[in-house]
Amino acid sequence: MVYNKTKRGLEMASGIVGVVVSSILSLVFLYYLIVTIIFIGYYPWIAGYLIAEIIVYTLLSAFSVLSLIFYASVIKSPVQADGTIKQRKGRRICVVVFSVLTLQWVTAGLMIAVLCLKDSQLANPAQSQSAQAQIHMQTQAPQTLDAKVAELKHLKELGVLDEESYKKAINKLIQNIL
Repeated sequence: MVYNKTKRGLEMASGIVGVVVSSILSLVFLYYLIVTIIFIGYYPWIAGYLIAEIIVYTLLSAFSVLSLIFYASVIKSPVQADGTIKQRKGRRICVVVFSVLTLQWVTAGLMIAVLCLKDSQLANPAQSQSAQAQIHMQTQAPQTLDAKVAELKHLKELGVLDEESYKKAINKLIQNIL
C-alpha cells in the first residue's frame, strides 16, 4: 500500500490552522482574563459577579494552550525510519476534543475527516515495489541461471535493487551453482 497523501494533507491543514487559531485564542482569552482581573481591582464590589467569567477565561486559556501542543504534535510526520506509519488515532481524537472545547469547528471538521480516512501500511512506494518484487520472485522461481540473472537485472533497472545488493545476489547465485 502507498501512503495516503490526502489524509496527511488534511492532517497538516488541521494542525496548521489549529496552531494559528489556538495561538490567537490563547492570547485573546489571556487578555480578557487580565482585563477582568483589572476591572475587579477598580470595582471590588462586583467581584462576586465576575468570578464565573474568570473561571471560564482561565479554562479556555488552558484548553487553548493544551490544544496548541496537540496541534503541533500532529504536524510532525507519522512516517518512521523503517517506512511504517505510526498510529496516532489517540492524538487525533484529543485534537477533536480540544477543538470542540475551544470552539474551533473547522479544525475539528478537518481532523474528523482524517479519522474517517483509511490508514496505509507503507510510506514509500519503492518499498511497496520491493515487496511486490519479492513476492513475484518467490511465486515464479526462474528455472535457469540465465533467467535468474535476467530477473535480477530487471529488478535493478526498476530501482528495487541497488548496485550493491545486485552484486550480492549475483554472487549468491554463483555460490549456489558451485
